[in-house]
Amino acid sequence: MRAGEGCFTIAEGDIVPNHSVLVQVRIEDALSHVERARQAGARILTEPTDQMYGERQYDAEDFHGHRWNFTETIADVEPESWGGTSVNL
Repeated sequence: MRAGEGCFTIAEGDIVPNHSVLVQVRIEDALSHVERARQAGARILTEPTDQMYGERQYDAEDFHGHRWNFTETIADVEPESWGGTSVNL
């Protein structure tokens, strides 16, 4: 599978997941997405929560133990309003 310029590699087997890795996926509707994930058997680790930096996020674990963070932009927030710093790249 390909997404933009990135590439996903999906493997099957008895590999123990490494919980130091968390995949973040941008979505459009976290509230309906979490319900579909729950119905599909994902273990929801944190419910959708609105963050001060303008994202609504939740964490899930799939049936292989891999951890995922799903994020929806809900507001365009200046980083300085939550203690961050704006950077021009």
